[in-house]
Amino acid sequence: EGCAITVSLIRRTMCPLLHVDYANQRAFCTLLGRGTEWLADPKAPEVEATVSVIQKAMQHQDYTTANNLKEKLIMDPRVTFNSASERETVLIRGAKWPGFEAEAPLHRSPQLSHQDKFRLVVKVDGV
Repeated sequence: EGCAITVSLIRRTMCPLLHVDYANQRAFCTLLGRGTEWLADPKAPEVEATVSVIQKAMQHQDYTTANNLKEKLIMDPRVTFNSASERETVLIRGAKWPGFEAEAPLHRSPQLSHQDKFRLVVKVDGV
């Protein structure tokens, strides 16, 4: 048991689509720039059914269906996102967490704007 630490200077949006992390657990901290975003209410009726289908599609490696549904969620005006503030740490159980594989939370990297030239991110994965 241990951890892997990565420090990245990110000059473009790395993961704009909703995704899960294929790790047991992960901690993110954006030291400079906008922080990680995640679904504000994954149990909301307009979200929960779609997330369930996305998770099933990903389990069956049907990434086309999963990505189409993720885009649909992002575009739905009823769906809201939370985001970490600068220097706020986010802890995520990943898809490799025992017994939690199908319920890892969907999250994404924030879009970089013209004002945001980069993000400085520390990522710690439990191994």
